[in-house]
Amino acid sequence: MSNKNFSENYALGEIGTVVFDIKTTPKVNNVNVPANGTYTTGQNLDFTANFNENIIVNTTSGTPQIAVTIGSVVRQATYISGSGTSTLLFRYTVTTGDLDTDGIAVGALSANGSTLQDASGNNANLTLNSVGSTLNVLVDSTLSIDAFKNEAQFSMYPNPSRNNVNIKTSLGGEFQIINQLGQNVKTFRLQSAIENNIYVGNLSNGLYFVKGSNGVSKKLVIKN
Repeated sequence: MSNKNFSENYALGEIGTVVFDIKTTPKVNNVNVPANGTYTTGQNLDFTANFNENIIVNTTSGTPQIAVTIGSVVRQATYISGSGTSTLLFRYTVTTGDLDTDGIAVGALSANGSTLQDASGNNANLTLNSVGSTLNVLVDSTLSIDAFKNEAQFSMYPNPSRNNVNIKTSLGGEFQIINQLGQNVKTFRLQSAIENNIYVGNLSNGLYFVKGSNGVSKKLVIKN
């Protein structure tokens, strides 16, 4: 082709069009975890994986799951809903024998035979990014429903505490402060429906549990 013809063809717009097919990998932006509190038998621990785009979940050959360590036992929060959206819900229901007094731990998300893909068929990256704190998400399957309701009406601050801690409960009675060895280091009585000021300045730094005769149990951190 002569320079003249090339110039004419270029001017007529006969240069071919290049199409780029750019594939992106769906990923988890963050994970919402259960609200702080103590969960007992029959109650749900819900986890929400928020992706950067809509995800189609195919459960024909399996169900996605998120590993959750409760105490020393690994449980599985299984996929519940959300296919076709960017928000996938996973759930574990507390069962008899579950106990975790220092916060559950969120592990890995696995496809478990399923597929998690975007609308273009790209497989999602299953790494869980920016997982919420579960330090105060506790599990105690030995709590009765009544005890659990009582705990919802139990408040304690400041926590961590240094010299004094203020406690208010709907049910008064005898309470104990237990160390991590299971030893009772302090016993006291609380009056119901009022704020009680308890001195804890003589306790060493560390994690303790405030337990009542009504079944209530709360974690207390001492920092002097």
